[in-house]
Amino acid sequence: MKAIKVYISLFILLSINGLSQTVFTKLNPDNILVGDTASLQIEITVDNKTKVELPQIKDSLNQFIEVLNQKRDTLKLGENITYRCNFTLTSFEQGDFLVNSLPIKINGKIVQSDARELSVADLKVDTISQKMFPIKPIIPENLTWWDRNQKLVWFIIGGIMVALLLLFVIWYFYKRLKSDKYINSPLVPPYDEAMQNLKKLDKKNYIQNGDYKAFYSDLSFILRRYFSRRFDFPAQALLSSDLSEFMKSKQQISSEDAEELQRFLTDSDGVKYAKQQIEDFKHTEYRNWVEEIVQKTRPVEVENKPN
Repeated sequence: MKAIKVYISLFILLSINGLSQTVFTKLNPDNILVGDTASLQIEITVDNKTKVELPQIKDSLNQFIEVLNQKRDTLKLGENITYRCNFTLTSFEQGDFLVNSLPIKINGKIVQSDARELSVADLKVDTISQKMFPIKPIIPENLTWWDRNQKLVWFIIGGIMVALLLLFVIWYFYKRLKSDKYINSPLVPPYDEAMQNLKKLDKKNYIQNGDYKAFYSDLSFILRRYFSRRFDFPAQALLSSDLSEFMKSKQQISSEDAEELQRFLTDSDGVKYAKQQIEDFKHTEYRNWVEEIVQKTRPVEVENKPN
């Protein structure tokens, strides 16, 4: 009868306060070894109109108990909602430690979970019943010279191979760069150099590859260099608009050739600096014209006739 009266009193008290929530706390197990884990479960059951804020925990409860993992779940049953928190705990210290109560805010009021005690026992090591063995002596290794130095040998061989490969690459690109130069060393006569450079230009296939900027840059360079060496003046330093007038005034080329030279230099500058598009047939015409002007202005060879 007394127990019935106590339950009735508790029911009346909860009804008077208007509270309809329960907080359940469980620690399982409450005895662990150092480094093992225990599960702290907190369960809050309220009606669906009640606002609940669950406890926020970082990576430890105190200086002895660490939190390895946290899981939260919500379960709705009819008009009630159950909030569940599961914390995985561990400790690396031996002793009995208090798992502190955690604050839970229900409709703005703080409700504390129950505190629990966690016992942590040290792992016992049996050093008496185990049979002890004497320390074994150091056994010398019978290593050959190759066993001791094979890594060094392979490192040296690899270094030599890399050095040889690097030298080959340098030699290959140096030879290719040297063969691509339009300036011959030692110098050959201006006419011969110009003809050799035109042949080198043809082998580059700039027109076939659509690289017109490189084609006109090299073609105009070959012609200007030829004029510089043939007539002994800095043709490469003159502007395109001045070069044809200068050569015409010096009577080094005819008026018709001066006009064609002006057109060639103007189109070359347009392609090189303004990405100008010119007719396809002009590429071949300009290439042939440069060779023709070199032929026209080549030095006349005087044959030595016997008296």
